[in-house]
Amino acid sequence: MSTVDTATIRPIAIRSDSSEVYLDSNTLVTISIDSSRLAKFIDASGSLVPSPLANVKYGDARGGKIRVLRNIVPDTASLKWATISVTAPQGTGTRTLCFCRLSLRFLHKDPRRIWPYIKPPSARKFRTGYLPTRQDTLELRKPTGRTVSNALVSTSISYSPKTGGHNHTTSADTLMPDSSKGTVFWQYWMGNPLTNMCTNAVGRIIIDSIRSSQFAGLFTVRIMLAADTTVYDTLLLNVQADSLVDLGTGTYWRQTGNISGQGANHSSSHWCMQYFKDSLLAGMADFLRLLSNRFWGIACTYALCKRYVATNRGKV
Repeated sequence: MSTVDTATIRPIAIRSDSSEVYLDSNTLVTISIDSSRLAKFIDASGSLVPSPLANVKYGDARGGKIRVLRNIVPDTASLKWATISVTAPQGTGTRTLCFCRLSLRFLHKDPRRIWPYIKPPSARKFRTGYLPTRQDTLELRKPTGRTVSNALVSTSISYSPKTGGHNHTTSADTLMPDSSKGTVFWQYWMGNPLTNMCTNAVGRIIIDSIRSSQFAGLFTVRIMLAADTTVYDTLLLNVQADSLVDLGTGTYWRQTGNISGQGANHSSSHWCMQYFKDSLLAGMADFLRLLSNRFWGIACTYALCKRYVATNRGKV
């Protein structure tokens, strides 16, 4: 039994030698399952009935009018076996069924870090290795290993609040519209979310491209089976310009862009190459060392005052 199927129950009265025994079609039987959490029954009228299903006509059950429907419960990710019992005045028969869940997954989860999407084409020219997209393949299988075709799958991209230097005190996710979190491209469709993807003949969906957000941070790509949203997989993407490191703050410096106002929402607003950071910190260390020399500090102050007077002579 798959996530989207129902199983038909066809009890047959038999002898010990497996030959069928005639049983009046109006004989009443009771059908039950030993784990009611896993399934309910659909009776001959189409109504959904929990276990046990009593006063069922043997003729209806023998004719395939009784079905069992799997409940959607979180712990059915692995195989679950349950026993169906059919009890008549003449005796009881049982049958074991497998209640399983489909497996939907990304086949490839690397690379996890991609560039942010830079809109102006002219701004992309000198970005070595610039790549704001990635392709993905999804696969839908039954626990038996067989793939499932013609199944609808949806996908969406969400932002992880307070990542990428965005420390908005209000709901950061609602401040960023879906259109800014990235875009999924599949065949002739694009968007976020995208709800009309369908598995092919071999149970796969080839996503042409997942384009990153223009904002840095952690983003989660989520795929879900339309018929059962508890069947899903996720992919975590780190949107970041390659090789950049956070300048951060230190004992002798701070980032003026995040002291107050709107800047308070961006604690990590200064990023650079590692060699630039190393050079900048070395320069600051040299400056502080020279500034600690009293004679150099007095000479520097005198030179700056003399230059100011020369530059502004006659303007006062």
